[in-house]
Amino acid sequence: MDNTVKQRLIIFGLTTGLIFTLAGSLCGTFAWYTYGSRAPLYYDGTSLGSGGSLEIGIESSTLLDGYEQYGLVEDTFLSGKIIYWSTNSFPASSLAFVLHANNSATNELRPVTTGQHQIGETATLYNGPVYRVTENDDEYLSVVNSNRYVNLPLVFRYKSTASSNVYYDNYAVYLEAATPNSYTDIKKGIRLLFDGTDESNNATQYLINPNEKGQSSLNIGGPLDLNADGYFDTYSGGDFTQYEVAYGQFVDDNIVHSAIAEAADSLIANEDLTSFHAKHKEGTKILDMASTIPETCEYLGTEQFTDHSVALAYPKTDQSNYAFLNAKIFLEGWDLSIINPNVGALFSLDLSFEVVYAGT
Repeated sequence: MDNTVKQRLIIFGLTTGLIFTLAGSLCGTFAWYTYGSRAPLYYDGTSLGSGGSLEIGIESSTLLDGYEQYGLVEDTFLSGKIIYWSTNSFPASSLAFVLHANNSATNELRPVTTGQHQIGETATLYNGPVYRVTENDDEYLSVVNSNRYVNLPLVFRYKSTASSNVYYDNYAVYLEAATPNSYTDIKKGIRLLFDGTDESNNATQYLINPNEKGQSSLNIGGPLDLNADGYFDTYSGGDFTQYEVAYGQFVDDNIVHSAIAEAADSLIANEDLTSFHAKHKEGTKILDMASTIPETCEYLGTEQFTDHSVALAYPKTDQSNYAFLNAKIFLEGWDLSIINPNVGALFSLDLSFEVVYAGT
């Protein structure tokens, strides 16, 4: 007997005409964009001869008035939680209804960052750097709320086809696929943060770069042009010298400025300028990136999840055998694809989950 039940959960745009696009700059900066998105969520798939069917719901922090008109059914089995199940799909209108009521991003994503992160550490989503003319930035890495990213508190249950009130407990939720899509490189900035449980119901968390099968990393520090004047931002050092601002985080907080910029250091065509690739203003002290080492953010790849080495969630026997998986979909602002030339670029993400039922 094949005990694998596959269901697709899709954040998708291009085939439905509902898209993620870059809407414009945020607070005048050209690195941490505001992205417009319309993201339909739907799932399809059927039981593959296992005697059961998979159902997907969303947990809500508040009661939803008028949920019936969006094709949702309120959960009546589990007390203490507010859960809405979809009868067949989550179209764009239903998803927007639930996400808006829970203060999650619906039609606008604003890039955030995890900051420095090593595999195995707990990840938190923070705001990115903002333009400044001083050496220090006390506002960087302030925790952001969920209106800057898509927050999907998913709930799974595996239902017996023989009884409408029986939900199996011997299953695990796996990632089948996570596929970013775009005609440009903007998809490289998409990240996933999964909060689930292991087989002993201990909390788990996985920070994933869906663009990679294996582990990867990203520098989260360096000079930036956040006021969009074509030059890396600078501050006054108090000695009548301008120094390039070191945005982000650096190993041992070691910031080194070396040579004074000359005209030859700024031979970059205007069409090649981005927030990450700008000119050195003549007469300023250049940030020495050979000695100023950025911290990194480490990511897991998709392969260890799609090959069933690691499950994302297991059912909780004390909670009606439901499995809970919180999925955060966000844009990492330190990724080099988050740049002005990608304004208007379309991008999407296909997320597919599958349940493996071990039988009774």
